[in-house]
Amino acid sequence: MVSELDGLRKRPRKFVCINDDTDPARPKDNLRVQALLVDFLESVLPVPSQFELPPDLRNRWSRTEDLAWWIFYRHLLRWAAYISLAGVVITTVAGYFKVMRERGIHVVGNNSE
Repeated sequence: MVSELDGLRKRPRKFVCINDDTDPARPKDNLRVQALLVDFLESVLPVPSQFELPPDLRNRWSRTEDLAWWIFYRHLLRWAAYISLAGVVITTVAGYFKVMRERGIHVVGNNSE
C-alpha cells in the first residue's frame, strides 16, 4: 500500500478511488491504513477546499439514509402541524356558528323575512 501511495504522489491524477473495505476484525491494521491515508491525503491536498467544514464542525449526516430519515421526519412534522392547524380552524369556525345559532342569529345567506 505504501508503494502505491508513493506512486500516486509521484504521478498525481485528477481522480483517485480509495475503497473503504478494511476488516473490522483487524483494528491495528486499520489504524495503520488510516494513518497512511491521512499522511497521503495531507501531502497531496495540503490546503482544505473552500467547501470543507472547519475542523471543529462535523457533518450531521454521515450516511444518506440518516439524511433521508431526517427529511421524512421533517415532512411528517410539517404535515402534523398543518393538520393540527386545520383542526383548530375548523373547531373555531364550528364553535362560532354554534354560538350564533344558539343566539338566534342567522349568519349564512340573505334572509329577508
